[in-house]
Amino acid sequence: MFQKSYISVGSHRGLTSSKQANIYPNTIAAFETIHQNKADYWECDCIMTKDQEIVLFHDATFNNTPIIDLSSNILTQSDYQIETLDSFLNQFVNHPKQFSTTITLCLELKFYHSNDTLKKTFSNNVIKILKKFKLDKNVIIISFDPDLLNHIYEASNTYPLGLNLKLIPKRKPYNTLSKKALNHSIISKLTYCCPHIDSLDHKSLPNLPKLIWESKGETQILNHLEHIIKKESLSKFFNKYNIKGFTTNTVEAVYNLIYK
Repeated sequence: MFQKSYISVGSHRGLTSSKQANIYPNTIAAFETIHQNKADYWECDCIMTKDQEIVLFHDATFNNTPIIDLSSNILTQSDYQIETLDSFLNQFVNHPKQFSTTITLCLELKFYHSNDTLKKTFSNNVIKILKKFKLDKNVIIISFDPDLLNHIYEASNTYPLGLNLKLIPKRKPYNTLSKKALNHSIISKLTYCCPHIDSLDHKSLPNLPKLIWESKGETQILNHLEHIIKKESLSKFFNKYNIKGFTTNTVEAVYNLIYK
């Protein structure tokens, strides 16, 4: 998906440390701000609602109610500009800036469903929407949930898959999901391993190209790279860990550190 000799910089939900009035994460408006101009890919969060629509939202709950128990219209008609995947992709492929020719999408399927039938429906619906917009290339699908990735692979094995991992004991449910995933058969079908920056040195990480990420509000990737550059070349660090990209809240700063 990404060039072998190039380190890609991804926008984490369109987040930035700068305050942006009336601009919400996981929207075209968030991704097209000046802070994201250097992004090679956009990471978006996907959840399936009670009526089996796919919405772009991160948190498990909305107004204290689980997203998976809400109908999509409650979300899309709220003040938070919550998009369906369908409406987001419609803007993406038809945008005057032709984002679909220059930007890779990294869709993170959230792990909030426990029922396997619903997980399969979730995965199938994502594939159907991607096919509707003829997005067979420049799309990566990632998740903490190995079952979701397996269902994606069963529905269409053309999309690169990445397994999110956060192997810090105190960070449940991420640590629990990550340990389960490392013993799942999906490992052999992955293109990328996607650890949080604080799990980069964990001994259990699969030997795969890595897309590193950080959580909302963090600047850990930038801080880590600034620390590394004082000791060794960044290219040596990237090669050592087989890093192919960073999903960050500080796109411009990370890009400038790598390429200037």
